[in-house]
Amino acid sequence: MAKRQQEEVISIITFDIETSNLSADFGRVLCAVVKQVGKKPIIFRGDNYAAWKKGNKYDDSMLVLDIIEELNKHDVLIAHNGMKFDRPFLNTRAYSGLSGGTGGLIVNPRSKMIDPVLIARKHLRFSYNSLARILQHFGLGSKSSVEGHMWLRALLATGKEQRQAMDEVVEHCIVDVVKLEQLVGKLRKFIPRIDEYGSK
Repeated sequence: MAKRQQEEVISIITFDIETSNLSADFGRVLCAVVKQVGKKPIIFRGDNYAAWKKGNKYDDSMLVLDIIEELNKHDVLIAHNGMKFDRPFLNTRAYSGLSGGTGGLIVNPRSKMIDPVLIARKHLRFSYNSLARILQHFGLGSKSSVEGHMWLRALLATGKEQRQAMDEVVEHCIVDVVKLEQLVGKLRKFIPRIDEYGSK
C-alpha cells in the first residue's frame, strides 16, 4: 500500500520542442509543449516573449529558461528522441553566450527520461524508429504534418504570416505530444517500472 501511494505522487510528463535547426549552436527554440498525464498541455511559444516582440527573435533565453523550469518540476520526462535531441538541444541553448543563456540552469540530469526511440531499438524491430512509423504500427494514426518551410516562416516572417506559421508549428507540437502520451500507453509493457527511480 505504501509503495502504491508513493508511485501516485510521481509526476510524469510528455514533451516536445520545435526548433529552427537541428543543431543548437545555429538553431533556436521556437516553441515547446509539456503535457502532464491527464492534464491539458502547457504551451511555450517564442513569439509571446519580450525579446521576440522587440525584434530579437534569436534571443530564446527566457523561452528556454521557462521550458527547463517546467520540465524540472517533474520526475519522469517522456520525449521521442529526447535523449539525443530535445534534452541536449535545451542544455546547449541554456549556455548560449549570444542570447544570454539561462544562468546555468539545465534540464535536471536526475530526471528520468523515457525515450520511445530507445525502447523501439531495444525491444522492437522497425525499418526506422520515427514517431510517425511507430504510431502507425500501433494503430494510433499518424503524427501531424507540417511543410518544412513553416519552421523558417515562424522565425523569419513578420506580422500575420509569422503568427500563422507559428500557430501551425505549435499545433503540430501539441498533436505530437498527445500522440506520444498514447504511444507510451502501448509501450508500457516494455517499461516494467516507472516510479521514483525511473524506468527500466
